[in-house]
Amino acid sequence: MTAIIDADLSNPAHAAAIVELISQLAVSEHGRRKATTSAERDALIPALMKFPTKRVLLATSGSSTCGVVVCFVQLSTFSGRQTLKIHDLFVTSTHRRRGIGRKLIEAAIQCARQMNCAFVTVEVALDNPAAAQLYNELQFIDWITPTKFLELRL
Repeated sequence: MTAIIDADLSNPAHAAAIVELISQLAVSEHGRRKATTSAERDALIPALMKFPTKRVLLATSGSSTCGVVVCFVQLSTFSGRQTLKIHDLFVTSTHRRRGIGRKLIEAAIQCARQMNCAFVTVEVALDNPAAAQLYNELQFIDWITPTKFLELRL
């Protein structure tokens, strides 16, 4: 049985699970394809704890933590309302194809509804059709204006 819970960042077990899952995402084919450094792993939980608009949910199956969704509340200047951005979603390889990713997304959507958000957003790698299909099944649509995601590394 899979359960979705609000992560307690002050709980050492939750914190360790989040760091481990995000580290696995980082090296995956849909992450940055590069391992997190020890400094990055050490910085993650303190940074999340300071970030006031985070929502972190964990998926548990039995005694193991098998998935995470990290979201951030943002503001839509067009609607003047909050939005929820799904920033990271990851399910361990041994727990995939069991609906856990869907449950994490649905829980994030429920959080957004409870906060009266205007919408939920997510970026999906173009080489991840399974994720795109899942989001489409959950009624996510392509953004009205085609965009390209850019970054400036500092």
